[in-house]
Formats: sequence, structure tokens, C-alpha cells
Amino acid sequence: MGVAKALLVDDRRDNLVALEAILQGLPVHTVAVESGEAALKQLLVDDFAVILLDAQMPDMDGFETASHIKRRERTRHVPIIFLTAADRDAQLALRGTRSARSTT
Repeated sequence: MGVAKALLVDDRRDNLVALEAILQGLPVHTVAVESGEAALKQLLVDDFAVILLDAQMPDMDGFETASHIKRRERTRHVPIIFLTAADRDAQLALRGTRSARSTT
């Protein structure tokens, strides 16, 4: 059995470096990408145990990305953890929950 993979998605490279540092030492191989589109492409070629996804990115935000992920049979059961630097916002949390559950 191989090492689990985690897909890290954030438009800011410094945030990706921080996430990789946090996960260092855990039995997980990280793959970092800088956009929702790049995440979707990566999911076509690799299987992941978890996705850490920035909620607020330009172009395709994390919620739209999650919606695409959950529509695909191959990826719909992969857990998504939304990350954001925004203040606590109930609307963001609700939107994230809806995106992560979307299967249509």
C-alpha cells in the first residue's frame, strides 16, 4: 500500500509552501497546484485521499472547483477541506458545505 496523496490548491505560492510545511512529517505525499483548473487536470491523472482547497481564488474559485470535483464519479467521494484567509463568514461556510455536497 502506497503513501496517501493530498492535493493542495491555492493561488498563492507562499500559502502552498506553508501547507506543505504543516503536512511535512506526516505519511502523505503532497501535490501543489495554483488554480482550480490545474486541480481538475491533476485529478484526471492522480488519485487523492484529500483535497485542501482555497475558497477564494481568481477565475475559478474553490466552490466552483469543488462543484466540478463532486460531479465526477471518480472524485465525488474525495474529502475536501476548504481554506480561506477571510474573516469568519457564515455565508462562506454555507457555500462551502453546499459545494462539497453537490453531485449534480
